[in-house]
Amino acid sequence: MRAMIMAAGLGTRLYPITKDIPKCMIPVANIPVMERVIQSLVAFEIRNIIINLYWMKDYVKDYFGDGRRFGAKIAYSEEESLLGTAGGVKKASWFFDNETTIIVSGDGITSINLSELIEFHQSKNSLATIALSPVSDPSQYGVVVTNEIGNIKQFQEKPKKEEAKSNLVNTGIYAFERKLFDLIPNDIEYDFGHQLFPLLLEKKLPFYGYYCDGYWNDIGSLNIYIQAQIDILMKRVNLPVPGQETRSGIFVGKNTYISENAELIPPVVVGNNVQIQKNARLKGPVSINDNCKIEEGARIERSVLLYGVSIGKNVEIKEGIIGSGAILKNNVILKGKNTVGGFAVINESSILQENVLIDHRIEVPEKTELAESMLS
Repeated sequence: MRAMIMAAGLGTRLYPITKDIPKCMIPVANIPVMERVIQSLVAFEIRNIIINLYWMKDYVKDYFGDGRRFGAKIAYSEEESLLGTAGGVKKASWFFDNETTIIVSGDGITSINLSELIEFHQSKNSLATIALSPVSDPSQYGVVVTNEIGNIKQFQEKPKKEEAKSNLVNTGIYAFERKLFDLIPNDIEYDFGHQLFPLLLEKKLPFYGYYCDGYWNDIGSLNIYIQAQIDILMKRVNLPVPGQETRSGIFVGKNTYISENAELIPPVVVGNNVQIQKNARLKGPVSINDNCKIEEGARIERSVLLYGVSIGKNVEIKEGIIGSGAILKNNVILKGKNTVGGFAVINESSILQENVLIDHRIEVPEKTELAESMLS
């Protein structure tokens, strides 16, 4: 069996973080989200994988290579212009054989049982089957309406909560038969949700939805990105956390220095080659990626630091996302729910009020207090 990972999107909903890193490569509890997708496929013995790429292609290819390091065999389908979800699959159709194909999103965290999805799909002789997940608020998702045996009858795109006809949403995980590719035109932008799936309904082809009770999170916004970190570190989903568990809920990578006078309140994951100086306090859930430096007296709570972040003395961060290579100098305060883009610099004694975003490569002057975002 073969699988395709959809990873060609720009990830604009996660700006400014995804201006420097593809969405599929942002770390979730210090493992890139697409690596977690590949781990899930391999766990179900699906090892032949193709990935479609558009934005920062080499970033992905350099990391995954031929897939051997991850127990897989990986090929790539590079798009010169975005072809949409269905168009991207059609371009890569040369890769697939006559068996059922699994299509997954490159930005989803899940524990959904793919074997059960495939078994349901094949038992119904379905042409296409969508894995469906229940959510409390469907207004941010594509809602799917089925009958009692799973036949898909209707879609609603981000309906108001009170108008939603179902609480089951499209996870972006599909089982397809090869005959489906015949319905997708060549070399044009073509979408599953807006074009292909309505066509299946119009033609009354066998098209099903499968209810899945496993964990699913699509990393669709900065808030959801933070939530995914929390869910993994709080063990709400059984997914791996890298590093050695030095004590309950504290995971530490290689060549990392943590002062004996630093305070780490679990759950916390700290990557490789990290320095955490005396009197720093990390109150979990916190993810610190590789090559970060945290100076003495810093206070970090419920936050994510990406690769190579530098945090000065007495900095305070609450519920923040700090992009790769960003520098927060001494006495900077982030009041809450702030995002700082990659390679941005916030100079000494500056304050960001709640919900302020700083774009990538922006420099904030010292002793600046910001109540509005700085976006280029």
